[in-house]
Amino acid sequence: MSSHFKQVSMIVFLVGLSLSADAAERASGGSPWVSLFFTFGPLMLMLVCMPLVLRIAMQRTRNLAQRTAEANERIAKSLEELVELMRKNGKADH
Repeated sequence: MSSHFKQVSMIVFLVGLSLSADAAERASGGSPWVSLFFTFGPLMLMLVCMPLVLRIAMQRTRNLAQRTAEANERIAKSLEELVELMRKNGKADH
């Protein structure tokens, strides 16, 4: 796991924890179940949503890498064809 991912995960966790604590304080007049829901609800939501968001981001990154590789292959093929044409015309002897 990269250090950047760990830092982002920790920031998201701490923000979620502080929001949960704040919500629990506001709901403290209610039942213990309501307080428990407001304490752990946002954290559970983040734990469910974060993998989904990461999966989408990784899929987009894979797609971008694949398109980049295909573009690089087309560029390499075009350069090879250009070198062949230059050799045929005798301009690549210099």
